[in-house]
Amino acid sequence: MGDIEGFQKISKVYDTLMKSAKFTAAQNKAESGEYVSAIDEFILLCERDAPIERYYISEPKDKPDETLADMRNYVHRLVTEEMNLGNLIESAVRTMAREESKEEDEDTTDNLGLTLDEITEEVLTDGDFTEHYERLEAEADEDAATIRDLLEEDDG
Repeated sequence: MGDIEGFQKISKVYDTLMKSAKFTAAQNKAESGEYVSAIDEFILLCERDAPIERYYISEPKDKPDETLADMRNYVHRLVTEEMNLGNLIESAVRTMAREESKEEDEDTTDNLGLTLDEITEEVLTDGDFTEHYERLEAEADEDAATIRDLLEEDDG
């Protein structure tokens, strides 16, 4: 904003407040030799005076712990005690494969209920195309003759 004088005044007030509140690192370190400047120093200080022991819980203490223990026990029993687990898995995989093949078959069926194989079973030849176009020409000639006859009747 270009207000240099205002900045200098605010800076002096800030420095004065920091020194009077003893927030500066130099003041804290000089007054007490136990100033900690980083978290690792703090942890080292705590560990040196009273080591933090490992704490293990042998039984669940809340609902999530109980739920996890129940799930762990269920999976353990399922894997170790269920004799038919392999057959169940294989059966599920076969069922999924059958469902996928049904979906693929439905995708290849057109609106008339014909499968792609049934449609391409009869391949068209050049003779089929020639016959089709000859039939179209013959129908066009017949239509033209009919129109001529109708026009002649109207004139006569």
